[in-house]
Order: sequence, then structure tokens, then C-alpha cells
Amino acid sequence: MSEENKILVLVVDDQPSTQEILSINLDKLGYAVELANNGEEALEKVQKSNPAIILTDLQMPVMGGYETAVCLRERGITTPIIAVTGRSYDDEYNRCLKAGINDMLVKPFKRADIDNIIKKWLKTDDTTASVEETNTVSAAKNSVFDVTELLDTFMNNEETVISLLKRFIERTKGQLDNFPALTNAEDWENARKEAHMIKGAALTLAGSELGKEASLLEKASANAAKDEAEVSYQAVCEAFGRFTKEAEDFIKART
Repeated sequence: MSEENKILVLVVDDQPSTQEILSINLDKLGYAVELANNGEEALEKVQKSNPAIILTDLQMPVMGGYETAVCLRERGITTPIIAVTGRSYDDEYNRCLKAGINDMLVKPFKRADIDNIIKKWLKTDDTTASVEETNTVSAAKNSVFDVTELLDTFMNNEETVISLLKRFIERTKGQLDNFPALTNAEDWENARKEAHMIKGAALTLAGSELGKEASLLEKASANAAKDEAEVSYQAVCEAFGRFTKEAEDFIKART
């Protein structure tokens, strides 16, 4: 199928790892992909290219997913909007619905999950995988760093995986080094944003343990719970150390 005849999916996310995983999988599934780094860019691209469906992060600089959805609905745009998120709490789901977001794609996800949710909202037939395949979990799953899951997610593209891992490790070290300064200054909103970013990237890169601990840190920061945040921060640092060791061992073995 020629590029101009493909169904266009707009991916709205500020994290390179999420953009990469969605782009690779969508291309493999036969969709055309356009990227936006935040909601403000998304609003412009929706007007110009009229995508068939929108996949968006909820927490982004400039304009987040909730605000983007509200703006689109206020403009009369009915394009299906799918939130790409690292959690699926009832309150978050309800907030999505109120903003005009149709559904949620929860990290970590597989190619079949992406395909199924798009076809659900575009009402097309012939899903790529059965529900049984989509829900299959390996008994040998490694919660610290699941190499098998990560390579499967990125279609065994080791070069892309190694590049993303290196960038994630470097960026997260800086974020964790700076985190105590945010809590000491009681800058809870930026603390929450940093924890959210770590959580999302960790889940995308098959680090479920680190993603879980970062989710608890995000929650503590959102609640401005300093004692709880300090405990969660230490847990995140420890989980990051374990993730880094296994990820760097993988990188050394493949380079």
C-alpha cells in the first residue's frame, strides 16, 4: 500500500522511547505515522493532516493530553483519542472520559495491543492477534529488566534498543541526582513530572520494577507527602541501580 493510502495515526508524546516504540510498531502494522512532542504541536497537525486516530501521552510540557483533548472537542473534532499511560486507575480513566478521551493504552503494551485498540475505534476487522495471545505472559518474566520483552517490543532491533537504553540511563541519572533538590524546595509539581517521566520510560523499556517504584514516587509527589517521597525516592534509586546493571550487561554483550 502506498504511503498516501495508509491510515494516518498521530502520536503525541515528549519521550523519544515512546515515540520510537509506537512508530516502529505502527509502521509494521501498516499505518502511516506523524509525531508531535506536545499538545500544542498536536493541535496544529490535526488541522493540517486530519489523522484517523490520535495516541497521546497525558503528562507533557507546554500542553498535556487532557488539555489537548478538551481543545480538540471544543473545536468540534471527533477523531478518536487514545491515552497512552503507565497506569489505569479509575479516577484517571474517568478524567480521560470527561476530557473527551475515548480509551487508554496502558504500558507496557505489545504490538497486538496497539493494533487491537486502533481497530476497535476505527471499527475495522481482522485484529492481528487473539485475546489469548495478547494476554500471554511468560513465566520467566524478569521484572528488573526483561530483555525478551524489550526486544520483542522493538522487533528485535538491537541498535534502537541499545540507543534508547543508553539515553534513558544517562537522563535518569541526572533526574535522580536532581530530585532531592526538588523535594527540599517543595517543588512538588516538578517532582511529580520527573517521577512520571521515569515511570513511563521504564515501563516502555521493560523495567516493570522501576516503573512500579517510580509510580509510587509520582503519587507521593502529587500528594506533597515528603516522608513518603523520601522513602519512595530511595526505592527508585535502588531499582534504577538494578535496572542499570542488567541493561549495561546487555549492552556490553551485544556491542
